Amino acid sequence: MAKKQKPKTNWHILLRLTPFARPHRFWLIAAFVTGIAGGLIWIQNPLLLQELTDAAVGKERDEFLRLVYLTVAWIVARLVLLFLYQHANARSQAYPTRDLRDRLTAHIQRLPLSTVETHHTGDLVSRLNNDVDKVSQALNNVGDNAWQPIQMVLSIVYMALISWKLLLLGCILIPISTVLFNRVSKPMETLGRQRMEALGRINAVIQDTIGGIGIVKAFNAKQLRIDGFGAVARDVEHKGMSINRQDSLLLTLYLALRYIPQLVIPLYGGYLAFQGQISVGDVVAANVLVWQIFLPVERFLAFLRQMRETIPSVERLFEILDACPEPRSGPAFEVQAGAA
Repeated sequence: MAKKQKPKTNWHILLRLTPFARPHRFWLIAAFVTGIAGGLIWIQNPLLLQELTDAAVGKERDEFLRLVYLTVAWIVARLVLLFLYQHANARSQAYPTRDLRDRLTAHIQRLPLSTVETHHTGDLVSRLNNDVDKVSQALNNVGDNAWQPIQMVLSIVYMALISWKLLLLGCILIPISTVLFNRVSKPMETLGRQRMEALGRINAVIQDTIGGIGIVKAFNAKQLRIDGFGAVARDVEHKGMSINRQDSLLLTLYLALRYIPQLVIPLYGGYLAFQGQISVGDVVAANVLVWQIFLPVERFLAFLRQMRETIPSVERLFEILDACPEPRSGPAFEVQAGAA
């Protein structure tokens, strides 16, 4: 018996979104620049903590005060860049989403009636709302995702300068957690597609129920419509619970990826400090650095999971956009000025 092949993830479909982002590349670049600039300031955090701690332990009052003033300036600069990043990122997300929704609406108007009738109106509305919103969520935090790899590299270098032993101990879980996370997140594409299709069906039932309420009342078919809606609603609930179960497994891996190293680093780092191999400030800095090493991995895995859930929505949107429009025939209707 031939082994059934698993469908491959259609990653290249995501590239078809670039024409919607290209006209707004100014805001996209601004999000990249402010995100990276803010990240370069953020990487100073463990260095400041290290020097502050060592100055406090060494009772170096003047040096400690200098570092306090420097930390205040660091916080102000970080907040300013964070505001600018949020401003640019919101626009780099909102404008392409608006254009995508406008393009879909206009294209549906140009489709032949026979093509439109192959989709229920409720399903089309679901694509314009739920599927476009899913794409919008994927466009969020663009600049932050650009900064994460740089943060990881700089943090690894910095931690290696403090202690290669702490670096090795802190990063030993990364390959294990990454492989497990990737395996657990693979079903998200199928589950996401099933959920979006179920949402399309429930929108269709809602529209039929409200639009045909007169007929329902005339034939006393209220219970029949209630039962039909209940069945579709339970299907949506089932698909949502399946995604939640996967999310629960992914959350467990998140917590292992995040907290186990932060428990181990202070213990082993404290031992190295007692041995005189590193300072107390080094231990504090290493505990922050291991977070800044794991956070990019965590963000990448979350991004991977999100993309797998977004791909079905993109496919559903381009199923509409790829449909051939109806040939134009005759002049378009125009409202005459002064018409009643």
